[in-house]
Amino acid sequence: MQKLILPLNNCQVLCGYKNEAYRKAWGRPHYGQDHWSSKDKTVWAMGSGEVVAAGFDNVYGGTAVVLYKSVYLRTGGVIDLVARCYHMSAVYVKAGQAVTTATKIGLMGNTGQYTSGEHLHVEFDTDTKWPCYTIELKNNSNIMKKGSGPDTTIDPAGVLYVKASAPDNQSAKPNADYYSRGFGLEKDFLFPEFDAPDYKALYEKEQQRYSTLVAELRKLID
Repeated sequence: MQKLILPLNNCQVLCGYKNEAYRKAWGRPHYGQDHWSSKDKTVWAMGSGEVVAAGFDNVYGGTAVVLYKSVYLRTGGVIDLVARCYHMSAVYVKAGQAVTTATKIGLMGNTGQYTSGEHLHVEFDTDTKWPCYTIELKNNSNIMKKGSGPDTTIDPAGVLYVKASAPDNQSAKPNADYYSRGFGLEKDFLFPEFDAPDYKALYEKEQQRYSTLVAELRKLID
């Protein structure tokens, strides 16, 4: 099992998943999150995975599609996920390459058709059989293809963690301008800490220890 971390180390969230303000502005759903950084444009792999496709797509610009297996979901469960990153100005990986959180995927940019400024679009899809297919496209592009099935994307806010410890030293916050215009909600940028203790596991461990002590005490009394 693995937890995925932010692709930008100093992340500002511009727009959330299926945001209503985005739909009104662009006339279509937003199937991911838009991230931006004023300090470091490096896009990092979010976990241990394998690149399915990478390069410059005619619609989405600099694109990387990565398969991450056994991903922990904050809502519960562990599944395989496809992550798609769009609009990069440079792509450093290639299909078939294994990646870790130490792998540079590319550089945040402003490439492709569906962009109005420099940012990184990040989306997750539970359909790992067809990783390069998206229901957003009306026609096939050179890397990404037109999908015909149901929407199988999920909210990145329920997947990603912020890793504040070295070497990543990550942080996340909303972009004030976009947030004030309704493009972001609290849930979109309140990522849990990757290194935070698992309080549920600790509680269960203490409960087990307590039960053991009670059982031993009863033996002594009897």
